[in-house]
Amino acid sequence: RSTPEAFDAVVAVDAAYHFSPRADFLQSAHASLAPGGRLAYTDLSLPSGAVAARGLRLAARLCGLDGDELATLQAQQQRLQALGFVDVRLQPLDDAVLGGFASFVACQRERLGARAQGPGWRRVAATARLLGPARALGLGYVLLSARRGESS
Repeated sequence: RSTPEAFDAVVAVDAAYHFSPRADFLQSAHASLAPGGRLAYTDLSLPSGAVAARGLRLAARLCGLDGDELATLQAQQQRLQALGFVDVRLQPLDDAVLGGFASFVACQRERLGARAQGPGWRRVAATARLLGPARALGLGYVLLSARRGESS
């Protein structure tokens, strides 16, 4: 913390699952950061094609997400810049995170056996089943980072 009311960093993992509307989270993060403070968060990303993006938004709803909150990398970068963030960086993590999640769920399903049929498991299993087709349509996972501008 640089002052009692401002933070040097805000970090969030899986913004898609935890922050809706995303604009509220980003505005709050910006307001909470000291000038020059850093924001880092991970989120899903959409391809630029409208048809694929529409299908992925529908799939997101099936997994319990607000599909309208998902955006392309370019739109996510522009959203941050419009709020006064600078030095915006995007690091794709598609294989490590999306591929890793699908592999983890497959291992857990085998390990859990009949317990993997419960209501709490259904959304996880549905998400894992949809990941292959979703990735083929261009679904991505990205680490976004930026700094609050000195004058904003």
